[in-house]
Amino acid sequence: MDITRLSYPHTDLNNPGRTSAPQEAQMAVQAPFRITVTVTGMSCDHCVGAVTEELRALSGVRSVDVTLGTGAVTITSDRELNGAEITGAVAEAGYALAD
Repeated sequence: MDITRLSYPHTDLNNPGRTSAPQEAQMAVQAPFRITVTVTGMSCDHCVGAVTEELRALSGVRSVDVTLGTGAVTITSDRELNGAEITGAVAEAGYALAD
């Protein structure tokens, strides 16, 4: 989430005494969370599938994109995921995050 786009409600100049949030801020709040991590040890499509399956099982995850060659895994979710959740899911698949 790009927190620089968030802003506090401001006074609506057309209706004094009434406040409203800018449309941009409302849209930013709805934007998905994205995080990219590096997973070590993956060497085939089966590895990618195992990691993808475990990460998709986490609550709120919308998508998981894995680049086998680099081990880069981008997770898009409706909520902020913590490191323990991601580490645990990757470990459940039999792999680890790079240091």
